[in-house]
Amino acid sequence: MVPAFLSLASMYGLTFLFKDSLIFAPARRYLVEIPFFRDLLSCAYCTGFHSGWIVYLLLFDFPKPSVQGFLQFVGHLLVYAFAGMGFSGFVDSLALSI
Repeated sequence: MVPAFLSLASMYGLTFLFKDSLIFAPARRYLVEIPFFRDLLSCAYCTGFHSGWIVYLLLFDFPKPSVQGFLQFVGHLLVYAFAGMGFSGFVDSLALSI
């Protein structure tokens, strides 16, 4: 089992990578020309939501094919997505207030 802190740190790390890092700046300059990505990459909550489900897909195995396994997978995916949104938005707002 992956510790919760590692999951949350990974979510915020991806959010920071996509939204604020110099490494991703060339791609971000290109993507902000598209209105959807301009809005997405300017918002820590939005980017954090997507970082959350990406982290879930990277850290955990897919369930065995069954209806119950699929429903559990979707439930966990949503929990991670909303956790990423909340944690990334919280940390970003703390960083902006300093």
